[in-house]
Amino acid sequence: MTKLSWSSGYQKINPWLLGLLSALFLCLCWPPLGAVVLLPLVFVPLLVAEDRWYQKGKPAALFLLLCFLVFFVWNAYAANWLYKTQARAAFIIFAVNALMMALPMWSYALVKRRMGIAWGLLCWVCGYGLYEWLTQSWELGYPLLSLSSALAPAPFVIQWIELTGWLGATVWVLTLNGLLFLALRSRGRSIGWSHRQRWALLGVLLLPLGYSLVRWFSYPTAEKSMNILVLHTALDAYTVKYQLSNEDLLNRYFGLMEEHMTPEVDLVVWPESALPNGGWLEDLRINTDWDNIRSRMAQHPRAGLAMGAIFTELLQTTQLGPLSKYEHLLTLTDVGQPYFQYNAGVVLQPGDYRMAYRTKDRRVPIEETLPYPGVLGPLQGFIGSLAGYKIAHRHTNQEVMPGPQGTFLSYVICYESLFGSINRELVAEGAEMLVVGLNESWYENRNASMQFRWASQLRAIENRRAVVRSANEGFSSYISPMGQVKQELQTAEDAAFLAQVPIQDSFTMYTLWGNYVGWILMALLVFIFIYPVYVKIKHK
Repeated sequence: MTKLSWSSGYQKINPWLLGLLSALFLCLCWPPLGAVVLLPLVFVPLLVAEDRWYQKGKPAALFLLLCFLVFFVWNAYAANWLYKTQARAAFIIFAVNALMMALPMWSYALVKRRMGIAWGLLCWVCGYGLYEWLTQSWELGYPLLSLSSALAPAPFVIQWIELTGWLGATVWVLTLNGLLFLALRSRGRSIGWSHRQRWALLGVLLLPLGYSLVRWFSYPTAEKSMNILVLHTALDAYTVKYQLSNEDLLNRYFGLMEEHMTPEVDLVVWPESALPNGGWLEDLRINTDWDNIRSRMAQHPRAGLAMGAIFTELLQTTQLGPLSKYEHLLTLTDVGQPYFQYNAGVVLQPGDYRMAYRTKDRRVPIEETLPYPGVLGPLQGFIGSLAGYKIAHRHTNQEVMPGPQGTFLSYVICYESLFGSINRELVAEGAEMLVVGLNESWYENRNASMQFRWASQLRAIENRRAVVRSANEGFSSYISPMGQVKQELQTAEDAAFLAQVPIQDSFTMYTLWGNYVGWILMALLVFIFIYPVYVKIKHK
């Protein structure tokens, strides 16, 4: 029987159909299905398509176009809920993300033509990893489609990200795709696949899995724990929540809390922006709503409260300089006084119910704030809701706040849970657990809720911290330091659950060292571009 060769078999496959196959694989790996087993294959059809065109002498620009279309389809499918907030803004986000994802693939094709396939694959892995790292830092970052997130449904596979963080998981997926492509490409070729390549694939696959399984079955039990009551509310963000008065909202929260309260509860958690009108920061000591909260919590002196609120703060123009510099964040009162608005996480300590708060750092681009206003400012006329919510970040914060039983915690606000760097910094500053408040009623899509929960699972494993999530609609969850979803509510009605949550203060390698994987990728990418110059000089 004649062995099928690369040229006689795969050359016959239409590259555009191969691109469609990659788009299908990528979509299947995201909610609602979450097919983790497909992740090592998602880019293989695209790499085969490039090889098909390469052997026919087609330009690399054609491959760039194919990759852009594949990634645009994937973005539009996986984040289709963005249409609910603003269709035009969603189109811009999809297009920018698709282009940024396609560029590393294009670099693979270019480097391959100049230096060979191995160098090309290395360039792609480094470039794509650095793209994902960029999404964690620049103002247009939208890290929902990090490849690492798609591994969250199988937390027993990724216990090793306590060493590398989320970026290590992304590099792992990319490397597996590259090695499997080489294996497929070598079938029937005279060169064949060397023993070294086989061992490389087995090592990349089995070593992380082995480490994960050992940690999964031997992870120690925490010596300290806290009883936490998590509220899950069902207040439609478009028709109900922001039409109710503070008094009505507080009656609803406390009514739900009292139904499930026990004397053993140490902390009660409410969702993001539970109090949409949290008041002026200058007047919090005389704010009647906060006095009401303190007096009602005083009926349970053992319990503290973690919740979300929207604060405002007046500013003097002399403090700011030219107002034009801040106009994308400032709102004016009826008499022209400028003020900032903050999305905040608040912790009231049991006993005296002293308040500590932090404001949201990473805000949703386009919807909550205007990225790069000097460049994107003119687009406000094209997209009416661009920066419709002028949410600012207050730099004077208490990022880690004291909680019950002498513990320390931080209140992470919705979108921030997608950013490994922010959560790592909070843990490094002393947070012994992470509370996440969410208002998931805006997008009315369970797939979006699942993506945010996946991100919290990664944050739990990376830092070995329990994550407690309180959502308005969407998913309210308790996630263990191993990334397991221990308890969860997805109901469309008000509900609550009581969880015994471990408290830990040790640091992982990722918490201590941060995204060192990104610096390694950057060094490798620089080496790829310097090496040909070195060889050329050496042979002169």
